[in-house]
Amino acid sequence: RRYGLFLSNLDESIATQARAILSGIPPRSERHLGSGDYDQRIRDAMAEILSPEEMQAFEEYEDELPEILMRQDYDAEIARMAPELSLESRNLLVDALIEEVFYATDGAIESRYEDLAAYIDTMIAARDRLHEILPEDELPAATRYFDMRIGGMEGRLLFPRAGEEASTEDTPK
Repeated sequence: RRYGLFLSNLDESIATQARAILSGIPPRSERHLGSGDYDQRIRDAMAEILSPEEMQAFEEYEDELPEILMRQDYDAEIARMAPELSLESRNLLVDALIEEVFYATDGAIESRYEDLAAYIDTMIAARDRLHEILPEDELPAATRYFDMRIGGMEGRLLFPRAGEEASTEDTPK
């Protein structure tokens, strides 16, 4: 999933070699995007098979990857939680979320996810933009999506799971 889009643009023989290399490097499901050691191992391995032009394209893809993955995740989530939204409205919501989460943090998306209260604020900011970006008839479904997401996160703030600490000092105890 992480490299599928990039690999689809390569010559098939190079893409096959790249898939073999990538399958030999364990996934980092527990790590954040941008984890230095993992990313460097991938770059070193890819540099062995890619031309300089392909390597430059790979590095550009890597730079854009956090946003690409976030966009895919939000799109799938909105499609699942608010299936009645049109594709155009879903895309507008994804754009608003990307702007609020990604660009408002100067690309430091991990910090937004780690600080649940700040992430809730980000979701609220995106929800508050709905009237500016969506047709009137799509507002109820979009608002319901945000209310479900925000409500779930607020529940995690109030009742952290065992072993989890609330991510803000202002959290009611």
